[in-house]
Amino acid sequence: MSTVTIASTDNLNIFGGTATIQRGSKPSAIEIRANPVTDGSAVKGGNITFADAEGGSTTLVNCKPVKTWMSEGNQPDSHGQHCFIFHDRRAHWEALTGAGQYNLRHKDGSLVAETKASLKALADDILSIMGETTPDTTLLPTDVYPHVDYSGSHADALWDALRRCGCDMALRPNDTVACFPLGSGSVPANTGTLTQPNSARTEVPDTVKVVMG
Repeated sequence: MSTVTIASTDNLNIFGGTATIQRGSKPSAIEIRANPVTDGSAVKGGNITFADAEGGSTTLVNCKPVKTWMSEGNQPDSHGQHCFIFHDRRAHWEALTGAGQYNLRHKDGSLVAETKASLKALADDILSIMGETTPDTTLLPTDVYPHVDYSGSHADALWDALRRCGCDMALRPNDTVACFPLGSGSVPANTGTLTQPNSARTEVPDTVKVVMG
């Protein structure tokens, strides 16, 4: 059977959980369902491990509890269940704030020399400030120089710069951060025959409205 465990919690009888994994600077959400406990607010954060019946497992490190509530049971004699929402360790990035300037330009459009940094270089710099010791930025371009001038979240500033350059960032299953151009992943394996669409329909719209802005 599949199991879910939280390393820092001993008194929580967990019977289910789901995780919605997303890219970017914002944390993924993990919902844990457990038998009722006396004080749900006392549940601590920690490493959450999802293990399947085949022996495989995925661990989300240093997760932070952000919400708890009681859900009513479906049966008259049921005591319901405690539900918890955790965020992965990117939740701790919210407290990592500061200021930075990269690729400022003179009036003639030329780069201010002391602020010049390629997308890869500024990503390495910001991730180092954030305390990320083993990020993977090897696929980022070294000939693109996006303007970055921020005061606030380091992670959000980096993510904004990446997206403006057609790139993204993610927290990998091994708990390292990766920054990469969109479309640079491996091609999915061809494991079957593609389903052919139904081409019998002949209806077409009279007009197509394009909304912009």
